[in-house]
Amino acid sequence: MLLCHTALMVLGARDGRPEATTYVDDPVRGVRCHVQTEDHLPRCDAIFAAIDDAWTAQVEEWGWPEPLPDNGLGGTDGLDVYIHSAAAGGAYVNSGYIDADPDDGRMASSSYMVLAPSISVTEYPGYISHEFNHVLQFAVDMTEPALPPWEGTATLAEERTYPGEGSGPTVVNDYRATPWAGPLRDGYWLENLGYWSWYEYGSVELMQWLEDEQGLSVPQLWLDMANPTWTNEPDFLDILTEDRWRDFNVWRADADGLLIHELDQELVVPRVQPWGVVYVDAPSETVHTDDEEFEVVPAGDRTVLIRWGPNGFDQDDDWTDRDLVVTRVNAPQDSTADTADTDVPAKPPEDCGGCGTPLGGAGLLGLLILCQRRDKMST
Repeated sequence: MLLCHTALMVLGARDGRPEATTYVDDPVRGVRCHVQTEDHLPRCDAIFAAIDDAWTAQVEEWGWPEPLPDNGLGGTDGLDVYIHSAAAGGAYVNSGYIDADPDDGRMASSSYMVLAPSISVTEYPGYISHEFNHVLQFAVDMTEPALPPWEGTATLAEERTYPGEGSGPTVVNDYRATPWAGPLRDGYWLENLGYWSWYEYGSVELMQWLEDEQGLSVPQLWLDMANPTWTNEPDFLDILTEDRWRDFNVWRADADGLLIHELDQELVVPRVQPWGVVYVDAPSETVHTDDEEFEVVPAGDRTVLIRWGPNGFDQDDDWTDRDLVVTRVNAPQDSTADTADTDVPAKPPEDCGGCGTPLGGAGLLGLLILCQRRDKMST
C-alpha cells in the first residue's frame, strides 16, 4: 500500500503549493516536474513515464476526462508535480477548489500532485497510478465528501494501470472486517472506535465488483454523481443505488475474511450505520428482526441484514448508529441476549494509509491528530 494524504485535502487541509527550486517539462503530456532541490531533477523522467502510463490506461482506455488546465498556476496550464517534503513521507493531490467551468454541469477543478523525496523511483508507478486518479477525480467532482469512492477508485486505478500489481488485495479484508460501517465510513472514523483499518481503500472490492460483475464504468459513475453546485446532489449513494448495494452484499456473503455472526437464540450487533450490513450464518427463514430500518435478504445458507436508515434517508443526513437485535425464529427466549463482538484485533499498519474524513465524527483537528499518528506508525 501507499501513504496517500489526499483524503486530508478533501476534508479541508488545503495548504498552498510547495515552493520549488527549479523544474523540467515533459513534452509528451505537458507535465511540469518541480523539485525542492536540484539533485532531484533526474527523477523527473521516471515521473513522466509513470504519468504517461497512467494517462494511457485511465484516460484513453478507461474513459476518464483529462486533467483540467490550471490557468498558468505553476507556470503552465499543464499538470504540476512536485517532489517535496510537504508530502510527509507519502504523496497527495490537492486543489484550489475553484470550479473550472461553471457551464459544464459539474463542480470540477484542476489539481496538482506532491511526492515525498523519500519515495524511491521504483515506487513511482504504484504511487503515480493512484495519485493521478485523484487528479482525474478532482476534474469530475471535487464536492464528494465520502472517502471510499475517492480511495476505492484510486486503488482500482492502480490495477487498471498495472494489471496484477495493484494494492487492493492487501486492504480488501479490512473492508470485510467491519461491514456494519456501511459504504461511506472510513478508517479514521473506525479508529475513533478502536479499530485499525484501511477501510476506504478496501472499498476497491465494491468498485471492482461494479465493473467486473455488473459491467458498469466507474468513470461514468463518477460523472453521474457530479454536482452542478456545491450541494452534494446527486451523491455517492444515489449512483450506488440500493439495488446494487444489496446485490453486492449478497455476492460477497461467502467471501474470506468477512465478519459473519453465529445466531443461537438472540444476537445484538451494535453501532450499525445507515446502509451498514450484518451477516448471519443462518438461512433467512430462521432470522427475524422487528427493526423496520433493516431489510432481511436471503444469501443461500446465510442472511444479509441491511440497515437502510430512516425513511427517506439521504447521504447528507445525520449519520447515527443503531443496535440491531436479531432473533432466531421459534428459538427459546429464556436466556439473556448475547452482544455480538464486532471488534477485530488491532493490527500494525502496512506501508500506508489515507487520511479519512469521519462523516459525523471527529472534526479537522481530530483528523489531523489521527493522520499524524497513522503516519508515524507507518514509518
